Amino acid sequence: MKRNIIFLFVALACILSITMVSAAVTVVSPGASAKLNGTSVLNASGTNLVNCTFYAKSASTANSSWVLIAGPFVNGSDGSVNGTFASGGLEDATDYIFNATCRNGSNAIHEGTRSGITIDNSLPTSPSSLTPASN
Repeated sequence: MKRNIIFLFVALACILSITMVSAAVTVVSPGASAKLNGTSVLNASGTNLVNCTFYAKSASTANSSWVLIAGPFVNGSDGSVNGTFASGGLEDATDYIFNATCRNGSNAIHEGTRSGITIDNSLPTSPSSLTPASN
């Protein structure tokens, strides 16, 4: 009976730690519904972050599983982790999910995601006329 109670406490502690891991990091940038082209800023915030690595995936491209896009970046003085990445390594799509996988001061791994990000690496359309429409 005593072993069963100890087992239940250990199992509960594991479940709680898994729940806490998934909620500890917030992907601040890119923001919700962001449209990225070229070099973009990445930012993750959380408590006592030491470093973060960023990943992306899209169900509608060949990048359907997590692809490393940048990092690891080291914590800045403001408690968040910042970096940049070039969108040219990702295929165009409107359903990207970005993930920040970070370590804290205790070396525990925490993750956060941001969905609904658009990657648009297409070239802008060239003007059809060299004269302005008005004056």
